[in-house]
Amino acid sequence: MGQDAKAAKGAGISPVHVRPSLRWAYFAVMNLVAAGLAIGIFQLVYHADFLDEGSEVAAAWFFEHPGVSSIAAAAPMLVTVLIGLHYARRGARRRAAAKAAEVTRAGGE
Repeated sequence: MGQDAKAAKGAGISPVHVRPSLRWAYFAVMNLVAAGLAIGIFQLVYHADFLDEGSEVAAAWFFEHPGVSSIAAAAPMLVTVLIGLHYARRGARRRAAAKAAEVTRAGGE
């Protein structure tokens, strides 16, 4: 076991070279957990007769408030735009800092 593997093991990080059988076993267990959750959610929704009344009330409220429905439907797109604006500003700041550093280097020579 190399120095890096010992450091990773001491830090609680799995080494990169795990036996393939353990990797497949972990993969199988995680797939079983995911399948169990999916089946559970499906059964909950399929047998959710108790949600009928609440769903009708929620649907009626959303039909009475179309603005809220529109905002809720557009929220993922709006969040994407906000994230894009953040990255654009970050890139502009980075380019401005690089340009200022270049001007400083050119002025100091």
